[in-house]
Amino acid sequence: VDMAEVNSAQGEEAAVPKDSADHDESINAEDKLSSELRQDTQDAASQQKSFSAADSENQEKNPGTAETAAQIASDSLQSADQLPPEFDPSGSTLEGLRVLQCIEWLRDRILDGSLGHENAEMDDDIRRETVRFLTSDRATRLIAYKDEFSKLTISEDLPPQNTKEFLYFLRTSGTPVTKENIWRLIHYGKIHGTGKDSVQSLLRIMNAVFVPSIANNTTWPDSLKKEFSGQVHKFMATLTETAYEMSGSTVLYVPREDYSDIEACIHDKDLVQRLETTLIHWTRQIKEVLTGTDASHSSTQSEDKGPLAEIEFWRMRSLDLASISYQLERADVKTIVSVLQHAKSSYLKPFNDLANQIIEGSVEAKDNLMFLQCLSEPCSKLAQSKPKDISEHIPPILNLVRMISTLSQHFNTPERITGLLRKISNEIILRCCEHIDLKEIFAGNIEVPIKVLQESIKSGDGWKYIYRENVRRMRITLGENAWNFDESRIFAQIDAFMQRCRDLLEVCESQHQFSTSISGEDMPTFGGGARGVEIEKSLKRIQVSFEKLMSNISCLKYDILDVKATRWHDDYSAFKNGVKDLEVMMQHVIQSSFETVITCHHGIQMLEAFHHLSKREAIKRAVEKMVFHVYSIFDAENEEVGKDFNQHRKSPPMHSSFPKFAGAALWARGLQKRLEDQMDLLNSTYYLKSCREHADAQERVHK
Repeated sequence: VDMAEVNSAQGEEAAVPKDSADHDESINAEDKLSSELRQDTQDAASQQKSFSAADSENQEKNPGTAETAAQIASDSLQSADQLPPEFDPSGSTLEGLRVLQCIEWLRDRILDGSLGHENAEMDDDIRRETVRFLTSDRATRLIAYKDEFSKLTISEDLPPQNTKEFLYFLRTSGTPVTKENIWRLIHYGKIHGTGKDSVQSLLRIMNAVFVPSIANNTTWPDSLKKEFSGQVHKFMATLTETAYEMSGSTVLYVPREDYSDIEACIHDKDLVQRLETTLIHWTRQIKEVLTGTDASHSSTQSEDKGPLAEIEFWRMRSLDLASISYQLERADVKTIVSVLQHAKSSYLKPFNDLANQIIEGSVEAKDNLMFLQCLSEPCSKLAQSKPKDISEHIPPILNLVRMISTLSQHFNTPERITGLLRKISNEIILRCCEHIDLKEIFAGNIEVPIKVLQESIKSGDGWKYIYRENVRRMRITLGENAWNFDESRIFAQIDAFMQRCRDLLEVCESQHQFSTSISGEDMPTFGGGARGVEIEKSLKRIQVSFEKLMSNISCLKYDILDVKATRWHDDYSAFKNGVKDLEVMMQHVIQSSFETVITCHHGIQMLEAFHHLSKREAIKRAVEKMVFHVYSIFDAENEEVGKDFNQHRKSPPMHSSFPKFAGAALWARGLQKRLEDQMDLLNSTYYLKSCREHADAQERVHK
């Protein structure tokens, strides 16, 4: 890890001047630093050195304690501000423009770190996390890295253990970030290594080499040593917390001090102040652990996980709380508490209150884990099932959830049961997404994907039906208020996913209608001649236009199956409108094609050709309308034959050499054969037999 990056990380807790003169000097130094950094925005290494130099300059100008314990307590123990409503800054307002400029600044830093490419677009999740980091008083860090699929991921959570490199952005909460002050408020750097191992390696080096060296140094002046030691302890507290947070555990950092003489420790104000700083850090750590009540609160990335993630969360939480309880009983921790107790520190009471809550939280976590573990086996089966088999795994899971809501002392709240049911919806979505192959859909191989999409919709409907049927039976025995949960919270995600599947089915059906690569068949003939060639050209133009629509939708930069990707609504709407335009164009081609049809034979030939091409309902209806046109031609022919017969029945037009009566019979037989041939042609067209016009035509012929 580059030490310049470590210095950058320390910048989050920069020294606070004690008097106004020093404060003015600090501000001037920061303004000077900001001016220097803006001169060369492309040189990331120079930026980091400038930050480090500025930190050193501030430390030289401001000897003494960097931050008072009261100031740290105010930052650490204040109630967490709620995240402001998320918005997608478009630049239409001053606030939106400010955030948009800051997002571009972050994007440039990510590009400089080789984690993205110039034409990459931010998806909804990345933009949401970035806006939250820039606008929320709670957000203090942002991590950018590439996941196992080389996809850029941005989150406040630390990267997985196998991450080789990642960018970090750190900011001081409270001050609005703008384009002008972003250089001073946000510190960033790049860490190379392998996630957890690199941070653990730094922690080991600090504990084994640097911290003992600083503690045993006797050549520095006392003021310098106290100031530097205080900064080192704060850095070590953050580093220790970060290193173990990556593995899901909480470890309290214990500073290396001489506690052999308790009485001397009590009267050492600098030591007491450093210990109070450590105590405040512990208090914040414990408070954060106690604040997370379920897996959906532990991480923004856990909101889409299944019930197994909830079980794992409570398992890790139980271990973590037990570990904290053990650490609180350690001799060195008790010594620090004892020193602060004798020093009558005002920060001890909040710490003791939270320490007592650890015991209660540990009991709650163990109880919740005991009940949730019964879901492990059926949920594991659900996690390995195919879409068509999902419904058969739901009833046993739902029965166990009902048992938990009845018997559990801590997990029986509506919020937690609703969250658990929502995770079942998430698991169903995950299983379906795993089997839906978007590449196959866009490649034109739609037969299997259509089946999977239909099974996915069926599994979602099955889950909702099973849930509502169970609730109905429960209310018969337990009353109308039993399991009166908000269904919109349980099924919102699954409903959105099912609609996404229907949208993709529409895409597949459109391919079946308009794409030449789907049918694999040659274009049918339309009677030849100039008119037939014109029809074929019109249909080919429609197919080319459809291929452009498919190209647009297949090149989208986000995951289409992610229901949080709201841009799909606009992209799909554009695709659907384009398909409707193509339907109108094809209907016009069909209608204009029959304008030149004057015989039944030609009409039936055209009907067969368009019937072969019609797959969508709108196109089928347009072809069916032309059936009436063909039967109108037949009726006109029938009427003309009848008039001809009635007009010449007494004196049939025939050659003078024909016998009078036999010739008349032959003439009448010719008229009859003329109608029978056309009727046989209509009868041979199988899809015409079921229409009402066919029966009417037969009846008129027999008359």
